[in-house]
This record gives sequence, structure tokens and C-alpha cells, in this order.
Amino acid sequence: MVEIKIVRVTDKFDKSFRKLKDRGLKDKLIKQIEKVKFNPDFGKSLTHDLKGEKTIYVKPYRMIYKLEGDILTLLRFEHRKKVYE
Repeated sequence: MVEIKIVRVTDKFDKSFRKLKDRGLKDKLIKQIEKVKFNPDFGKSLTHDLKGEKTIYVKPYRMIYKLEGDILTLLRFEHRKKVYE
């Protein structure tokens, strides 16, 4: 298992996170990020155009991230209906 040493956040993820008004949802998202940091294989692997990325469901949103060695990059956090567009 790879130990995550660096967490990067894309502008798109940061913008979505800052828009969240629901404190409970923010807390759930932070918990999921912590789970991924300690177990990078936690999420579901994506296929086709999104190969190499993983997803985690944080009801009703999805967090999309990518692992590159010991670097975790948080790509997107959007409603499940829009995230794959």
C-alpha cells in the first residue's frame, strides 16, 4: 500500500468545495478524503475516458480523484448527474 504524502487540489475541486453550504456534507467529504489518504485503493476505478481516475460517492455527490505514486490529486466534486459530463 502506498502512503500518500502530498494532496493536490484542482481549481475545479476547490471551487466546488467552497460553494458547499451544508457543513455536514463538507464533514463527510473530509472524512472520505482521509479514508483515501490512508487507503488509496478505497474508491471505485473508472473506465474508458476516465481510466486512471477513481470515484467515491458522497451522497448525492461524487468525488473524482487520481493517484500518481504518493500524490493524491482531488479532481472534481460534483452532483452525481453532472460529474461525468
